[in-house]
Amino acid sequence: RVNRALRSTHSRREANRFISQGRLSRNGAVVTNPDHRLSSGDTVQLDGRSILWEEKDLQPHRYLKYHKPRGVVCTTDRRVEHNILDAMEMETILWSS
Repeated sequence: RVNRALRSTHSRREANRFISQGRLSRNGAVVTNPDHRLSSGDTVQLDGRSILWEEKDLQPHRYLKYHKPRGVVCTTDRRVEHNILDAMEMETILWSS
């Protein structure tokens, strides 16, 4: 959806507000519906300024269910020893070998 193209810089509500105000355009045409789909190669502009977006911005999130072992800290801060990301990375290495 076109409002996801602004995901990295604006909230979904802000993006929807821009669309309702007629400030967002796709390939030069004003977008009036936040559910409007984007395709590869489309250009998106906010107030006439190009917005850089990637197709990965349009992909839905993936959710994982992970049974965290004791001693692993549930944080994504890489400075913290034994964090969840390191534990999951190690699990991936074990699964793929």
